[in-house]
Amino acid sequence: MSIVKDSLKFCSVFEGELLVELMLRYWKHPLAEDVEFRNALLENAAKALRLSIEGTNLIEGLPPNYMSFIAALWYVEWSFLQNASADEIQESELQQREAWLNAVQHAVPSCFCNPNDLP
Repeated sequence: MSIVKDSLKFCSVFEGELLVELMLRYWKHPLAEDVEFRNALLENAAKALRLSIEGTNLIEGLPPNYMSFIAALWYVEWSFLQNASADEIQESELQQREAWLNAVQHAVPSCFCNPNDLP
């Protein structure tokens, strides 16, 4: 089984929901309390993982078959922010969400590269 296929399975179990909530709270995402946001993030992470299973490369430097659950969550938030207009999100919230992205990427950098490149 591949990392990406195992990660997709994680989207449908309680532990996946719990990890989403803990990641949002621990790294202080401004929408951590928003249940609808958390559910949408989880659903869209599953979509990102399905795209990766099909061979779509979503994160530069990370081959699709190595897309993890954490990387998929990060990608969904990053993708939203890349496409959000000033009407959709206030500058202060944008900065907090970007800080969350940076915190996740800094805390678990191995989720964002080819594992074969690690020492």
